[in-house]
Amino acid sequence: ILAGQSGSITALAFSSDGAWLASGDSGGSLWLWDVAADVAHQRLIHRVNRDDYPSSVVQALFSPQSRLLISQSGDQAWVWNPANGQLLIVLNAGFSYAPALALSPDGRWLALGLRDGVVELWGVP
Repeated sequence: ILAGQSGSITALAFSSDGAWLASGDSGGSLWLWDVAADVAHQRLIHRVNRDDYPSSVVQALFSPQSRLLISQSGDQAWVWNPANGQLLIVLNAGFSYAPALALSPDGRWLALGLRDGVVELWGVP
C-alpha cells in the first residue's frame, strides 16, 4: 500500500519498467512513488498559470523508457523529467479543455484532444 497522498486520486501511470508509479490528485499534486520501496520519491505541483491555483491532475503517462512524465490538467499538459522532478515545459491548449492525451510510441509527439473537436500535436523535448 502506497499511502500519504491527500485528496482524491485522479490519475495513475506506471513507468515502462514498473519501478515507478505516478499518482495525481484533486489538489494538484503529482507524486512519484518508488514501487519496490513503497515510498514517495518526490511531489510535483500543478499550478494553473492564470491565477496560480492548484489544478486537479486528470491524466498522467510515462514516455517510452520513462525518460519523461507527462501530466494533464484542464487546458495544459505538463512535461516533467521524472529523474529529478524538473518541469521541462508546459503546453497550453489555449482556453479549450483537453480531456484526451496520447503519446506516440517513439515518444516524439504528444497529442491533446480538445473539447472543441480539435487535436493538437506537440513535439516533445
